[in-house]
Amino acid sequence: MRSTTRSLEHRRAQNQSYKMKISGLTLFLATLLTHPAYAVAEALNVSLPENATARSYGTGWTCNSGYRTYGNTCILTQVPPHAYLNDHGYGRGWECMWGYRESNERCELIPLPPNAYLVYRDRWECKRGYQKVRDHCIAIEIPDHGFLAESGWKCERGYQPVREACIAIEVPPNAFLADTSRGSGWKCDRGFKATADTCVAVDVPENAHLSSSGDTWRCNRPYRKTPSGCEKR
Repeated sequence: MRSTTRSLEHRRAQNQSYKMKISGLTLFLATLLTHPAYAVAEALNVSLPENATARSYGTGWTCNSGYRTYGNTCILTQVPPHAYLNDHGYGRGWECMWGYRESNERCELIPLPPNAYLVYRDRWECKRGYQKVRDHCIAIEIPDHGFLAESGWKCERGYQPVREACIAIEVPPNAFLADTSRGSGWKCDRGFKATADTCVAVDVPENAHLSSSGDTWRCNRPYRKTPSGCEKR
């Protein structure tokens, strides 16, 4: 009889232990659904500082938005005027707004000269028609027969830059304007060659023809070039 009583008491104790385990598991699952970060931290035995959240992977924690890591704590990020939170959770925790730059834990307005604009944070460029001279934007002086280009100015077709002016190109007879700003600015027609400032006709001897360049000649086959013309081999 005593043995039966002891057996019943043992079973009751086991059932009570199972119920407590199930109750604890149920509480953990409920916490995991409503507060997953807290549940993970509890399961991993992670000590969370105030204003922090346990990582959903691995171990450790990160500071909440608006706070940054300071040792083993999370401190409030002090955002100066003209700045915004970067939510990195480390470093100073903020960045200056467009048009401002960081200086001594503050955001100072970037001084822009007249006729300039920002291109990236604290870097600026001059507007079209102006060129950068030290810390100023100076108007580009365009000469007659010139026009604005990516860097400064260029001369119109038929003109060449000479110092700060555009000078008309003098094209000799039997020549045409060349699409280049280098050299004389003109080229001789086919069958002529440049000699000084003129175009002289190419004297093609018998049994010869103009070369592909058009300013010299070559012998026909089976002739060869000699000082006096083209002779048969």
